[in-house]
Amino acid sequence: MLGLGVGFYKLGGNEYPGGWTPANIEGLIHWYRKGVGQTSREGDANTNCSVWVDQKGSNNLEANGADDAVSPTLNEDGTITFDSAGDIMRFDPALELGAFAIYVKISYSDAINGDLLFEKLGSGEDYLQLATEAHAKVRINNNTRFDYDIDPVFPEDGTPFNVGFERVNGAGRNVYVYSEGISQELAGSDDGIEAITELLDIGSIGKPVHTSTWHEIVICNNALSSADRALLNTYLDSI
Repeated sequence: MLGLGVGFYKLGGNEYPGGWTPANIEGLIHWYRKGVGQTSREGDANTNCSVWVDQKGSNNLEANGADDAVSPTLNEDGTITFDSAGDIMRFDPALELGAFAIYVKISYSDAINGDLLFEKLGSGEDYLQLATEAHAKVRINNNTRFDYDIDPVFPEDGTPFNVGFERVNGAGRNVYVYSEGISQELAGSDDGIEAITELLDIGSIGKPVHTSTWHEIVICNNALSSADRALLNTYLDSI
């Protein structure tokens, strides 16, 4: 019995009355849920979103200023659409992460091309990026950029997909990208790559080159176990 979100779920001796959600992940620090804790500037659906309340911690995402022209759109189904480079939502304070797992359920209705998911405000030193439908990039503290080949490619027809970024403590390459729970290959060789030890500093989400619709965000201060990774992707598929 899968039982995600409702009913009763049991895995490896662990029992989850009411079903499994990201709240069951050890190390969860921020959780932005689809259709929960979202405030529109006008108070109605299909207007600009001003706040997305953190369901785990206290770091709410807030729109970039009071101008509707730079605020993402809150849709009737609880998703949030960013459709211009000025559309961002800020963390306050910015996140500084050593080991981490950052997962997003997102969709694109046109080409993916240089779209920043998360970045350090006013800087190209730290970012998590979907460069194209077949390529993702990670940069931490202006250090060596990790490039990943995505297979199968991210859809560009409005179909939602799950993408995750994880960093583990250890030597060598220690940053990984997951598409639908599957680890993606580094573009090139791991040979000679040293572990990045600096903190990831991210201050905002959004700033798209093309229109993106965000469904849910899950952020942890550790990499995920294989069991939690599988459960999280199944949960994201279900919402």
